[in-house]
Amino acid sequence: MSETQGADWELQVAIVARLASLDELASLVGDPPRIYQRVPPQPLFPYLTIGDGHVADSSVQDLAAEDVWPDIHVWSRAQSRSEGKRIAAIVKAALHERQDLLALAENRCVYLRHQATRQLDDPDGTTWHSVVTFKAGMVPA
Repeated sequence: MSETQGADWELQVAIVARLASLDELASLVGDPPRIYQRVPPQPLFPYLTIGDGHVADSSVQDLAAEDVWPDIHVWSRAQSRSEGKRIAAIVKAALHERQDLLALAENRCVYLRHQATRQLDDPDGTTWHSVVTFKAGMVPA
């Protein structure tokens, strides 16, 4: 993997850029879209967070490779789950098997696949939370 930038970080930056380019998403989460790594103290809803996930070495012989599982969280306070589910569906459609649309310089995304979407009630009793998980195979460019 690149010494200057981890593949998981470059993938995260590319995912944010891809999601920020979507008019359909901007119509729901603001323009520019509210996509945070660190949520401000009093955010406007709905919004997305990204940064959670994990990385595993999947190198074989002389080929450096990593599997990356990025999580994208959708946060909503709408009256029903429909807003969060709609946003999660847009995220899935924008990224699943769409690795060709990601701008990467130091690494190459071999595949990007949706793994699961979980719908959760937040403990505060007013927030809906969806977690959209992907799996990406990363190799040096």
